[in-house]
Amino acid sequence: MSRLYTFLLVSVPALLIGIFFGPQLNRLNTQAASLLNTANNGERIISRSAKPPIIVGTISHWSHTEKFIQVGKGLIEKGYAVTFIGGPLFRDQIESIGATFEEVEGSPTTPGYQLSDELMAELAKMDVLAPETAIFLWGNMFLKSIPKSFRALQRTLKRLDDARTIFIHDVMFFAATPLFRGAAGLRPHTTMAIGVVPASFESNDTMPYNSGLLPHTGPDAHNIHWQAQLEADKHPIWSGLNAMIDEVFAEMGAAPPGMRASTAMGSLADIYCPMTIPEFDFTRSDSKVETVFIGMPKTPGLPNRELPPWWEDILQAKKEGKKVIAVSRSSFDVSLENTILPALEGLKSRTDLVVVVALVNSEVGDFKAEHDIPSNAYITRLIPFDLLFPHVDVLVTSAGYGTIQNALRHGVPVLSHGELEDKPQIGALIQHTGVGVFYQHANLDAQTVSDSVDKLLGNSSYLHTARKIQDIYKDYDPIDKLDQLIQERMKAFEEL
Repeated sequence: MSRLYTFLLVSVPALLIGIFFGPQLNRLNTQAASLLNTANNGERIISRSAKPPIIVGTISHWSHTEKFIQVGKGLIEKGYAVTFIGGPLFRDQIESIGATFEEVEGSPTTPGYQLSDELMAELAKMDVLAPETAIFLWGNMFLKSIPKSFRALQRTLKRLDDARTIFIHDVMFFAATPLFRGAAGLRPHTTMAIGVVPASFESNDTMPYNSGLLPHTGPDAHNIHWQAQLEADKHPIWSGLNAMIDEVFAEMGAAPPGMRASTAMGSLADIYCPMTIPEFDFTRSDSKVETVFIGMPKTPGLPNRELPPWWEDILQAKKEGKKVIAVSRSSFDVSLENTILPALEGLKSRTDLVVVVALVNSEVGDFKAEHDIPSNAYITRLIPFDLLFPHVDVLVTSAGYGTIQNALRHGVPVLSHGELEDKPQIGALIQHTGVGVFYQHANLDAQTVSDSVDKLLGNSSYLHTARKIQDIYKDYDPIDKLDQLIQERMKAFEEL
């Protein structure tokens, strides 16, 4: 299990790498921002409005916020009144969809960061790979802020003064979790935890979260999984975070969560709603919470959906029988050497395909000034993947949960890699489902890209499996799924 410990050590939390590369993340977040321009004791009034009020809560990072803006926008279009609670970074974008905004006090005001200047100065002195650093980051970004987000939720519930209120929140936004362990305060009628990252629950049906290991099979599987989970709990990161959340809950008058902090993210809710489909997840028969799969939003929340000037070249290449290879990277991956440059190098001599690169964290002009562009490659900073992927044959990426699922929604096999953040967990899902290949390395090399693309193009099983996922995904729209859940809860409420 030494590899397991290694990955647990370096992979918590998903924002770990982003913290140390603020300028690039600042640019991505800032550009996105500029473009998208009763009371106590439960005695609350039942509103006369036809639909219950909705509160949405999310952390202040664009890769999370954009998904909830899509959710909020969709619910507003269905007639719901929506209030967002969170940091002020994306207030303008949130209010532009017609939502009300409630700020969490003391939230970060610098894009890309979830820490104050004082904490950043302290972090700069720490070893990035030490367990204490992961505890410091996870604790200060998500756990120690629970009282502040809790107060923002309480203010909003009091203002709305409606016993039917629904709280829809990012699993990494813990505002309501203390209520499930006895903290005093107003409680939403229903709390829905939205899984914008892979499920991080401990389970006897799986190996520990982010180990990169596939579930064991055979009659002794449960025992093997259980022993692995027990070993994971001994790791200083988990033991440290578990102690921290217990302390925070105690200060708020709540009982301890009674589970790993990563499990509490989605389990302390009325309903856990992973933004995926069952076929792209591990089965967990011992889940502690009602689970309803809702799928990833159909349309990525890009502030600018303009297609690049060379778009017709891609369509023409496709008509000529050439394969289209999309290349992208995570918003936390600031190194061109990890994915993009190896992909361009490995595929540059191929006349049977074209390569479409989304730089994400770099400007096209800067990139072209520093690198030679192969004749079969097309470069952009961002591109609407829902428009690109119907023409794509393979995705090469270090990207995250959302991008890969967007590819699968369109039946595109995946070549992915990574060893930090949640990449080992995503990689295990890719291997488990058979939709692509995954390398548990920080970077690819040109030969690996070339060989893997040939493997994905030459073995029809990958395309067949990805197409099966595509067919299943047609039945999943998160807006419709959430609307249905809300209506079911309101029907039960009215029957009381």
